[in-house]
Amino acid sequence: MADLVSENQSDNQNGLKGKFKWIFYILILVVMISFGFFFFRFWNLYQAKARISPEQTFIYVPSRFNLDSLAQELTRKKIISDPDQFIKTALFFRYRIKAGKFKVSSNIKTIRHLLRALQAGNVPQRLTLQNHRTKDLLFEYISKHLEISKIQLDSLFTDSIFFKKYQLKENEILSFFIPNTYEFYWNVKPKDFLKKMEAEFERFWNSDRIARANDLGLSLAEIYTLASIVEAETTYGPEKSTIAGVYLNRLRKKGWRLEADPTVVFALGDFSVKRVTKEMLKLDSPYNTYKYDGLPPGPIRMASIQSIDAVLQYKKHDFMFFCAAVPQPSQPLHHEFARNLAEHAVNARKYRNWLNQKKIYK
Repeated sequence: MADLVSENQSDNQNGLKGKFKWIFYILILVVMISFGFFFFRFWNLYQAKARISPEQTFIYVPSRFNLDSLAQELTRKKIISDPDQFIKTALFFRYRIKAGKFKVSSNIKTIRHLLRALQAGNVPQRLTLQNHRTKDLLFEYISKHLEISKIQLDSLFTDSIFFKKYQLKENEILSFFIPNTYEFYWNVKPKDFLKKMEAEFERFWNSDRIARANDLGLSLAEIYTLASIVEAETTYGPEKSTIAGVYLNRLRKKGWRLEADPTVVFALGDFSVKRVTKEMLKLDSPYNTYKYDGLPPGPIRMASIQSIDAVLQYKKHDFMFFCAAVPQPSQPLHHEFARNLAEHAVNARKYRNWLNQKKIYK
C-alpha cells in the first residue's frame, strides 16, 4: 500500500514538473514575442526616414505648439512623410522639443536625427533695420523675420506709457528705431524685443548727441525727421551735412518753408517718382513742405546714423538752395548749392534739361 502511495506521489510530481515546464516555455515564448515586437517597433522608429533639402535650412517651432501641429507642418513642407511616425518617435525616445529657430542640414536622414536637431540650441535671427520707408513696412519686415506679429508690434509701440516715456507722437514712432543689425531669437517675446530697442535708443542718444540736439532747439524726434529728409535727398555722405545746413537755414529764416521734394513723394505714397512736378506740389498733406511750414509731422523714412549725425554736426554756410547736379561719368551723384534764387535757377535749368533729354517726366 505504501508503495502505491509513493508511486502516485511521484506521478503527481512529474505532472507538476511537466506543467511548470510548459508554463516556462510559454513565458519564454511570450517574452520573445514581446521582445521581438518591441525590437521591431524600436527599429522601425529608429530608422524612420526624414527628407531634408540639399541646402541647409531652418525649422521654426512656434511658442504655442504641440507635436501634432508640428508634425503636420513638417509633413506640409515634405520634410517627413508620416506625421504619426514622427509623433511616435518623439514620444518613444522622449525627445523634449522647445520653441525656436533650428538649423537642419542634408546630413539628417532619420526622424530621430531630426528630433535631435530640434533639441539643439535656438539659432539667433539677424535683423537689419534700415531704409524702411514707413512704420507699417518696418513692422511687416520685423514680423516676417520674428514670431512677433504686426498686431503685437502696433500695440507695443502705440502704448501711451511708451509715448510719454520717449516724448513721441504717433507719427514719430519711426524715429525710435536706430538703424543697425540686431540679433534676436526668432521666438523673442514682444516685451524683450522692446527692451532691446530701448537699450539701443538710449545707447545711441548719449549726452553728446542730446546736447547737440538741445543746441539746435529740436527734439530728438525732430532731429530724426530732418535726418530722414537728408537721407532721402542723397546717398553721398560728404554732402549730407551741407544739405542739413540748407534745411536748418530755411527753418530759421522767417517766411521760408523747407520745400523738400522727398516729403512730397512721401505724401504721394508713390516711391517710384523720379521727378516732382508742379501738379504734385499742390497735394494737400501735412507732409507737403511746399504747402506747410516747418518740419513734417514725423520721419519720411528711417534715417541712417550718418544722416542723423550730419544734422547734429551740420555745416554752417549761407546756402539756401540746392538741386541735383547733372550726373557725370566716374563721379558720385551729388548736388549743386546756391545762395540765391538766381544762382539756383541756373543749376535747376541744367538738371531739368538733362531730365528732358532722358525723357524722365515723373
